[in-house]
Amino acid sequence: MPQLNSWIGSENSSVIHHWQFPVTTDQVWHAWTQGAQLSKWLGEPRLANFEVGQVVEIQHAPDYWCTCLIQRCEPGKLLIMTWKFPDENLSMLELRLTGNSTGTKLSLVHSQLSDQATNYLTGWQAHLQYLEDLLCGTPRPMTDFWSFYEKLAADAKQAN
Repeated sequence: MPQLNSWIGSENSSVIHHWQFPVTTDQVWHAWTQGAQLSKWLGEPRLANFEVGQVVEIQHAPDYWCTCLIQRCEPGKLLIMTWKFPDENLSMLELRLTGNSTGTKLSLVHSQLSDQATNYLTGWQAHLQYLEDLLCGTPRPMTDFWSFYEKLAADAKQAN
């Protein structure tokens, strides 16, 4: 039960993903907020204290860190944080989880992306597929992430 839908939002500066996971909200929340889980689908955390006012740092490639500041956190329901790579402007990430009869619906909105929205649309699609596979017991190797991303980007370009 993967991706429900995704799109680039207003003025091409945000991306929105709705994804259905066949697991509980606690399982999805744990995968988002626990370092051992993050490293299997998003990146290697150096700091990963998901509490309001705390900084989270996640390594996405050698010497390439994303720094986040937790703005709002309601465990199992809502996470809002800044998102900043060294060579990009500051952006905002909002994650909402809703339990339902088939598992958990995730709504992800990544805003203030300016000209990076297309890259982030594909990037989040790849990361969320990795997350789904992890939660379903069939994790993908992170060493294959960028080739998977490139395939998704090529498929999206061909579809348009």
